[in-house]
Amino acid sequence: KWTKMAGFEVLYHPEPFLDWGHFNLRPEQFPNGDDSLADYCARAEKEGLRLGLHTLTSFTKTNDAYVSPDPDPRLAVLGSSVLTAGISANAEEIPVGNTAVFETVTTLQTARIGQELIQYAEAKDGRLIGCQRGLWGTPVSAHEAGDTVSLLCDYPYRVYFPNMELQPEYSKRLGELFAKTGMAQISFDGLEGCASTGEGDYAIHRFCLDCWDRWGRTDIINDASRLHHNLWHMNTRMNWGEPWGAKMREGMIEYRIKNQDFYRRNLFPRMLGWFLLRKADRKFEATPPEDMEWMLSMAAGFDSGFALSTSSEALSANGCTEEILTLIRNWEELRLSDAIPEELRESLRNPKTEWHLEKKDENTFLLYPLFMSKPYVCDLLELQPGQPGGADWVLDNPYAEQEYEFRMRVVGYGEIHNPSLYTSKGILKFNCTVKGGQYLWYRNGKAVITDRNYRVLEEVKAVGKGIVENGQHPFSFGCEFSGEEGPEVTVRVFTKGEPMEICLNR
Repeated sequence: KWTKMAGFEVLYHPEPFLDWGHFNLRPEQFPNGDDSLADYCARAEKEGLRLGLHTLTSFTKTNDAYVSPDPDPRLAVLGSSVLTAGISANAEEIPVGNTAVFETVTTLQTARIGQELIQYAEAKDGRLIGCQRGLWGTPVSAHEAGDTVSLLCDYPYRVYFPNMELQPEYSKRLGELFAKTGMAQISFDGLEGCASTGEGDYAIHRFCLDCWDRWGRTDIINDASRLHHNLWHMNTRMNWGEPWGAKMREGMIEYRIKNQDFYRRNLFPRMLGWFLLRKADRKFEATPPEDMEWMLSMAAGFDSGFALSTSSEALSANGCTEEILTLIRNWEELRLSDAIPEELRESLRNPKTEWHLEKKDENTFLLYPLFMSKPYVCDLLELQPGQPGGADWVLDNPYAEQEYEFRMRVVGYGEIHNPSLYTSKGILKFNCTVKGGQYLWYRNGKAVITDRNYRVLEEVKAVGKGIVENGQHPFSFGCEFSGEEGPEVTVRVFTKGEPMEICLNR
């Protein structure tokens, strides 16, 4: 439902696999394995959608059968030595002939002797010390002098890698899975892991082209974590730009913009990368509509696609989800119509500009330049004795005199009562209480109190009118407050310029 609401064509599964290596599907989501996935693809096709899935290429999880309980002899190694003496099944120190390679610091620090994997703490004085025997459920046994001891190649994701003999089994599995089920999109993430075979770029190209050959189709959308000359011929696009751990407006923005010219020069479709539609958490606010429009306006300016990362949980929690998804559909309809004049595209490409799009009718859009103020902050913890709650700011409205809109956030343990905003044109009052973790949101002439995910808790009557003139003017805030400590209040103000009417090219 949400995918169609946004106008997307592909719904992409971020974590479909129970393991990496054999790529078995999660049984709780795919009870009949590959057949369930094929059924989901068929059902999606009836809805006009296609499905994709994500993996980390040759990364091999510790729960995969290539590792546990009987590790495959073709797992990649960094180097080997031999036992200088026999060891019992409970030995905690292992004598080796040359400890040089074992002094390499790795994430899992895994030595292999026969079918036993052993995690050790340190290589020192010709011995591996601090050993944990039978790692990942592998068989613990005694070993004889002269037995080979190898250091497995691993990575901070707590995974191992195949060598060049084993790697084709991974690409065969992925290729045949797509051919069997009708999946339509994959990102070869972690592609650099193929280099752990020791075959460098050849191993990377071999992995992807093995999949391509087994697909038997040329319509599968594919990209990768690395771009290589040979993959230029098969990759549908590149879509670099990650949103994790950053606000939307701070996540690799310069990098994303710089890539657009790189794509143009190399005849790739332009893509802005991944963006998050999130719910609120201890670090970030929930995604508001203006943040998504900020990204969408840049996409329209560069004529670039993008990918949206979210979850059912986030979509259900965010009170603006339907509004945001409708905005995505409208902006993309406008972008793909090729109706935006080049001089306007140049303005849209500027990440310092703000825009708001409304659909007037089936053939016409209204595009408003938008002003979004900085967050004005009033810390009610830092008031002089006897000072009422409030603050004085300066609002610089670049557009004509109008009724402003705002979103007020209360942060902390206390609550505020009867907040008011003042300009030279009058007072806007709200007879209500806004608690810590809540918002007071005023737009389209209506006021509501929401939770931290913008879900409406109650409607509030606005008394007066919030009018702001063009240019710089005093802007003040007042309230009463209670609680053990006064909360922090932030206010962000919005005004709009005259709209531009854009008719679609049909």
